[in-house]
Parts: sequence; C-alpha cells; structure tokens
Amino acid sequence: MLCRIFYLTWSGLLFGLYS
Repeated sequence: MLCRIFYLTWSGLLFGLYS
C-alpha cells in the first residue's frame, strides 16, 4: 500500500516536470 502511494507520488512529480 505504501509502495503504491510512493509510486503515484513519483509518477505525479515526473509528469508535472515533463508536461
């Protein structure tokens, strides 16, 4: 569960940087 939160957080950060 915690891993999923970490994954979603990193995905959001990367998406924000590349968008």
